[in-house]
Amino acid sequence: MIQINYREPNVDRFIEIMATAKKFNYEPKFHILNMPRLYVKFLNKFELKNEEDITKADFAVEHTEIVDFNTLFKKPESINDITSRIVNCKPTNTESLCVSSLAILKNASEKLNFTKDDIQDCINLAHIISFMDESNIKVEHIAESIQYKSIIKINTNGKYE
Repeated sequence: MIQINYREPNVDRFIEIMATAKKFNYEPKFHILNMPRLYVKFLNKFELKNEEDITKADFAVEHTEIVDFNTLFKKPESINDITSRIVNCKPTNTESLCVSSLAILKNASEKLNFTKDDIQDCINLAHIISFMDESNIKVEHIAESIQYKSIIKINTNGKYE
């Protein structure tokens, strides 16, 4: 049976981050907007659950509904490769954020009306992402965590728990 590739690299990365967070006992609630039903098997592999109500999620990512026909028949990265990276991920020691990271976090928190919990969530997730990169927290880690937090703010008009 011919099966199209329903997976998207940005959603795969998000799931890898959530699975890595779970490995380190940080289990934020998350939501994947427009999630195809075939992603359920992918989530089950990592024992993850998509939060049905975005207002109860800590982070979110959107599975785009725009079809790139060129990628429909390309084989996605194997789940075993993703699992291997999660298993081999080790914590790094990060005691502080650089000035640039603090500036981007401050700017985002002001523009998106982040609460103290939102800011802490972003720092926690950036920490997990830094584990995956085997580095200290960098600006790009903060930016990626803000991206996942901002999707919730935008899609709920800031009204979430």
